[in-house]
Formats: sequence, structure tokens, C-alpha cells
Amino acid sequence: MFTEILCGKIPASFQPECEIPYNPEYSAYLFAYFLGNSPEQEQLSYAVSLDGYHFTALNGGRSVWKSGVGTECLRDPYIFKGEDGLYHLLATDMKSSLGWSSNRHILSAKSTDLVHWFDETQIKIANEYPLMQGADRAWAPQAIYDPEKESYMIYFAARVPGRDDRTIMYYAYSKDLKTLDTDPALLFAPANGNDAIDSDIIFQNGQYYMYYKNETNKRIYLAIADHANGPYSEIKQVSEGSLGVEGPNIYQIIGTNRWVMMSDAYGDGYYVMQETTDFKNFTTVSRNAYSFDFTPRHGYVIPITAAQYRALSAAYPSSAVSPYPYDIPPVSASMKRGDDPSLPDAVFAKYSDGNEVSLPVTWNASQAAALSSAAPGTYTVEGTIHTTEYPNPFIEERADPYMVKDPHSDYYYFTASYPAYGNVNRGYDRIILRRSTTVAGLASAEEKTIWTAHSSGIMAKHIWAPEMHYIGDAWYIYFAAGSSSDIWAIRPYVLRCSGDPYTGTWTEVGQMQAMAGDSESFRSFSLDMTYFSCNGKHYVIWAEIKGDSSLFMAEINPNEPWKLTSMPILLTKPEYDWEMVNNRVNEGASILQTNGKVYLFFSASGTGSEYCIGRMEADADTDLMDIRNWKKLSHPVLQTAKLVGEAGPGHNSFITDENGCLLLVYHARPAAHSNQQCGSYSADPLYDPCRHTRLLPVAFSTDGTPVLTMTGQHPVTDRFRTVTVTVTIY
Repeated sequence: MFTEILCGKIPASFQPECEIPYNPEYSAYLFAYFLGNSPEQEQLSYAVSLDGYHFTALNGGRSVWKSGVGTECLRDPYIFKGEDGLYHLLATDMKSSLGWSSNRHILSAKSTDLVHWFDETQIKIANEYPLMQGADRAWAPQAIYDPEKESYMIYFAARVPGRDDRTIMYYAYSKDLKTLDTDPALLFAPANGNDAIDSDIIFQNGQYYMYYKNETNKRIYLAIADHANGPYSEIKQVSEGSLGVEGPNIYQIIGTNRWVMMSDAYGDGYYVMQETTDFKNFTTVSRNAYSFDFTPRHGYVIPITAAQYRALSAAYPSSAVSPYPYDIPPVSASMKRGDDPSLPDAVFAKYSDGNEVSLPVTWNASQAAALSSAAPGTYTVEGTIHTTEYPNPFIEERADPYMVKDPHSDYYYFTASYPAYGNVNRGYDRIILRRSTTVAGLASAEEKTIWTAHSSGIMAKHIWAPEMHYIGDAWYIYFAAGSSSDIWAIRPYVLRCSGDPYTGTWTEVGQMQAMAGDSESFRSFSLDMTYFSCNGKHYVIWAEIKGDSSLFMAEINPNEPWKLTSMPILLTKPEYDWEMVNNRVNEGASILQTNGKVYLFFSASGTGSEYCIGRMEADADTDLMDIRNWKKLSHPVLQTAKLVGEAGPGHNSFITDENGCLLLVYHARPAAHSNQQCGSYSADPLYDPCRHTRLLPVAFSTDGTPVLTMTGQHPVTDRFRTVTVTVTIY
């Protein structure tokens, strides 16, 4: 039969329509908009969001589709899902370079997947109908299905000079959204004689709510009707104060009774968000609570499914788009009757970027305990995924952050480079320490200075990148410092504390020492020393300029961790483009050991927005002093392009919080740094204090590889916070 249909031979018994039940589970948002007033900007652009408040542009901020009819430009795109299951696009057919009164018609197109558009049509308006004779505009078309008419009501703003010089709202019905089945008729005009444009109509609580722009005073108002085509009663102004806004767009926050109205404060260059639960009374959302990494013009937001989010992200990739969890496969376990239950400590979530990442989970204690005395059978235990929310930034003006957990107490410790303000003589002059029984508590914990730079001589300038490690039976701090006689004579130094690191006394051990016969190590600019142990051996890694700033590793004796006990090996030097922007640098090493691997993370390039994080790895059971056992990635694992509102991520460490969540601890600048708008900005990024400590959750792919790009949103949405494990007792 299929072949006959393709050949045009349709059997009489063939039924061309069928109903397929489909209840999509919406979990993300698509924002369709245009960019500006030039022809290359008057095209369809997309952005996505996971929460309805923070939007990220797809396709690197470029448009995703260009009109091929009429003026071949479009503005004010409106997308909605029709009764036929297709997505329909309506837009203003206009090229603004021809003048604001140059458009006469509107555009329509269809899509099955929001990626491919077809059946594009120019719906003619001006001079085609009695009320449209001489019309010089047809702006911002939208549509709503009217069940009373069993048809779509297309509504738009138009002006007919000589008959009505106002721009006001008209409507017409169309079943196919390609041709008008009725003549355009007046839908709404303000009673005071003002103009009305940019209407958005929704049906809720048995009424039609119309939000429109009063083109005369540039504010958003509400009108209500019992029928889609009116009459509409004017209710009240809903936009804030006297702010000039246009293009109102109201949409529901998925899973809540909150609705957001976005409008374009076009004269001020930003979007406004307001919230409502009753569709009449709105509260303004703080501009700190929502964001766009682009500058949209007159757009529209619709809900999308996880599958659509993945498909759109794949079709129009953008490095700033956050990975998105869309499924957690069922978890199962088995046990012998009477045994203590052994439940998995993590579950795997499938993410939109193709990764399956491991997320820690805590199971219901009483349900788990009951399994020990349960009869053979199948049982379900509920669990909660850990996703602690941390402020961003976590601690302001603290670069090169390092966190460590005391192995003998409940305390977490934090230290970092104390900033300089404008030049070397205004900071970088102390080592600070904070402590708290929770990671979150470090953000507000008292900060104590445990050591101060010398007034002259060595250890007097550029006190950088302290790291605190418990080695042997004492606490040590590795840090870098310069001399008053040569501030760039940077070398690694060591402090020791045999008691409580917060209340005890720190004493100077001196400069890091090379082993006998090593005449090269620490003779030139060297810094950023870190420590780790593996399989009973102890190592330090540091950066040193030997041609380029490169990373070296050597063994130490834990009883004297300020002395090398081996000749160093060269681990990595700058070799890729991303490691050589402004400066040829590898520095800031940190170690993460997991799943039988030793991962070395390091920072590369200059210290501005170009700063980024690279990675090496080795099997933990190999000879780590043999460079042949290390593999270096050819690309960065975290960079500015992966962040929203941040720039220059680098110099990281790792910490596992009290909930078992592994965190990336790093510093990054506000994106405003690129525009020299960051606090007490310095022309030299080295003396700009606006490098803030930030935290990101670390996830793991199914092969155990750490994933650092869980940026922009929480690693798992509320939809997936509760999971279950099916336990079979035999």
C-alpha cells in the first residue's frame, strides 16, 4: 500500500488520518527570537533554558533559519504547537532597512522537529481585504486555536492610514495557517484612542487573557475576554512603572503554577521578567535571577521535551549549552535473605551531551534496614540524589583556591592567594586560612592570617597559590614567593605546623630543595607546587620556566617533604594553541585519583579570559615517573566558552563535600572583565583582584572519566532528585 500511495494510487479504503496518543513530558524551554535590524539579524534564532530563567543561545549565537519568501527577512517570530501536532511559525515579513512601514504581509511555516521548516508561505494582508486597503504594516502575528470556531485565530497589529491612523489589533481565522478563511476584522483597540500592538493571548481559567503593548506610552496592559475574538475588556497596566517595553510573552514554569512574562526593554537593551500566579498581578524578577548570553529582540518561549533539547543542541551546537539530564535508567540490586543490604552508592544519569554520569545517592535508611528481615520477594527503596547548591561566586577575590578535609576531624580548610589591588605593593602579602565543618560554611567562615610576608629579602613579594597538605604526621603549606630585590625571583617555599592548623604555630621550613646532583630544579621562576601519594609513593608537581612554563614531577620522602628524592621528569609543556594565548604556560597542577586512574589537571595560557584547564592521565598501577605512562588531551576540559557569565577558569583543586559530592574548586573572573568593568580593574590581569573562587559539581562518565562541564545549571534537575532501587531478596 505504501508504494501505491507514493505512486499516487491511493486505495479507497485508505484512511489518511489517525490519532496517536502522546503526552510529552516537558522539561526545558526553547526561546525563538531575532537579533536586530540588519538583514543578517532579521532571521530566526534559538536559545534554550533548563529553568525558564537562564537562556543560552544555540548555534554559537548565530541564526538557525532564514526566510525564503517575501522580503526574505523575518522579525517577531512566534512558534506554537498546533492541533495537528506540528509546530507552526508565524513572523513579521519585514526588512527594516526598507523602513518601518515597509511590510504588508506575514510569514508562516511548519516543522515536525523545530529544526527543519517547510511549507513556508507569505500570507498577504495589505490591499487583499476591505479593512486592509492601504494598510502599511502587519506586525507581530500570533495565533491561538479557537474551539468555538474549530479554527486558528491569527491576530496581528495593522495600520490603515486615512481610515484609522492608529496601529491596533486585527484578527482572521485560518484552518491551515496558510490562507485566511475570513476577512481581517478589528480585534481590539484601546478605548482612550491609543495604539495597541504585540499582543500575546493565552486561555486560562475559562477566559482569554491578552497582554499587549500600548504603543503610545510603551507599556504592557492586560485585557480579558470570554471568547477568543472578544470583545476584550481593558483591565490594568501590568508592566513596571514607566519603563518602555514591547513584545510581551507569557509562559508557564514547568511543574508549577508560576507564569513568567518576558518583555523587551528595547530602549534600554535588556529583557524584563515578571511573575504571576493569577495572570493579573505581577511581581518583577530581579535581573540577577535571570540571564541571557545574547541580546534578544521580540521573541517567544515554548516548552520542549528532553529529546527535543538534545536534538536542538545537536543540530545547532553551542559550547555554552549546559549538559542536560534526561533519563536515569532503572537501578536494581539483589541480596540473600537475612544479609545486610548492599545498595549502590551512585546512579547513572544520561545527559544531553552523550555522557552518562555517576551521581551520589542516599537511600532511605528505614526502608533499607527493613530489607534485612524481609521475606524473599521484590522490594523498592527510595533514594535522593545529592546536589548541594553553592553560591556563585563562592568566595570573592580569592584566586588559586585550595580546599582540604582534615583526616582527623570534621573540619574543611580553605586557603587561596590573597589578592593585590593594581600592583605588587598592594597585596599578595599573606597566607590566609578558613575552616568550617561544611564546605558551604567556608563561604562565610572567619578568615585568619596565619603567615605574613617578610618586610624585605626572600618571601617578601608575590605570595601565591598556597596549598595545605597533611603529610606524614604534620600539616604543610607549599606556596610561592618572590624577593624584595627581585619580585620575579619566584620560588616554592614550605611552612610546617605540627599541631592544629588553625590555632597552632606555622614555622618556616625554607625553600623547596632539589636532591643532591640536581643543579637545575628551582633555579628559575618556579611555583604552584602540589602534593599527592599513590601506591605508597609520594610526589610533588610544580611549574617552572625552562624555555616555557612547564610542569615537572619528582618524588619526596614524607618525613622531609621539602626535599626532592629523585630527579624530576617533564610532565607537560605548552604545545597546543589553547596553551599559548598571550603566554606559553602550563601551571597550577592538581591531582584527582579515582577509578584506578591518576588525573592531572593544569591551567594554561595567560591569566585573563584565555586561562583554561587541561588534563593528563595515567593508570595508577604504572610507574608514574615514566612519562610514557601519561597521556595528555589535545583540548581543554574547561574554558571560558563553557561558562556563562564567567571568564578564565583555572588553578583548580578538588574536594568531596559532606554529602559525598565531588566538587571542582577553581577561580574565574566575571565576564565583565573582558570589558574592563570588573571592580577595581587593572590593565594587568595579574593585579586585578576580581578572580573569584567558584565551585562546580564533578560527574563521571560510564568509563569513569571525570566530567567538569556541569556548568550553568545543577547537575540534575528536580525531576530526577528522587530515584528508586528495586531489590530482589532470594
